[in-house]
Amino acid sequence: IYFKDFGLRNNLCISKDFSHLFENLVLSELFKFKEEFFYNKYFNFYSQISKIAYISSPTLDIDLIKLRAKKILPKALELGIFHVIFITLSSEDNFFEQGVKFEVISFDKFSLGF
Repeated sequence: IYFKDFGLRNNLCISKDFSHLFENLVLSELFKFKEEFFYNKYFNFYSQISKIAYISSPTLDIDLIKLRAKKILPKALELGIFHVIFITLSSEDNFFEQGVKFEVISFDKFSLGF
């Protein structure tokens, strides 16, 4: 369950799972776009209009993110997504695979970029 006020989720839940809280925080930032977002088991959130997918990976390092990118590449191409953004706590990188841009950015740059 996602909340527009991510602090509400944290207050209502007994278990404090940081990765879920971080994912909800990312969604709160995406609300600024005022467009419809979808999710599936490959992407935390994606937009069919802007063809961008967002994956919150607060603690993964660059090598693990690149492995995950290769695994989700076929699904990105199937959905017509050509830009995948991994949001982390501090890592940053850019790389391309078969015409899909994978961008790894820190949350502070992600949130300030809007």
